[in-house]
Amino acid sequence: MNIQNLALAKVMIMLDGVGIYNTAKSDENRKRKRQAKSKSNSIVKRQKLDMGDSLVPDSEEQPTTITPPDTQSQSPLEQTLRHLVPPPMMLHVTIGINEVTKRLETQAQRARSVIRASDNVEADVEAVAPIRVVFVCRDDVNPLILINHLPHLVAAVNSIPGSPEVKLVPLPKGSESTVAGAVGVKRAAVIAFDVST
Repeated sequence: MNIQNLALAKVMIMLDGVGIYNTAKSDENRKRKRQAKSKSNSIVKRQKLDMGDSLVPDSEEQPTTITPPDTQSQSPLEQTLRHLVPPPMMLHVTIGINEVTKRLETQAQRARSVIRASDNVEADVEAVAPIRVVFVCRDDVNPLILINHLPHLVAAVNSIPGSPEVKLVPLPKGSESTVAGAVGVKRAAVIAFDVST
């Protein structure tokens, strides 16, 4: 239990700043979507009014003005986001069961693939760094079948000669909400780093 708590503390230190950045980014995306939706709604309203104008006599016509959203004034969030730089750890972290699974599968497949002389070698140049450690909030996942494949995937990657060893570390009960809060998402049962801790 002490080792798990120590691992959780180390993860929280590594994730410093990730939650603030992700929260600001998601808030900005939500605001942008809201503005786009209100803009499209005003266009639809305008089209309906234009169609209705042909049916309404000129004496009953009422002018409608649609004001575009004020682009000059920016919210403090927008101003902050422009100056907000992603923390360096953002380049080395993978969050979520599905994303970590994809990365591990790709890592295992890439290491086992055979390169032939006719293959395009440059296509594989953009390979990302291999995952080195996977943290799992095992006691917080229900049903466990969602993460039962992770030990097998880690074992498959570790069985490849010459590949860097991947460590699978369980975190203590209740750590999912702590990790999720640190990265600025609702749930984060699995988190992986491609750097040694």
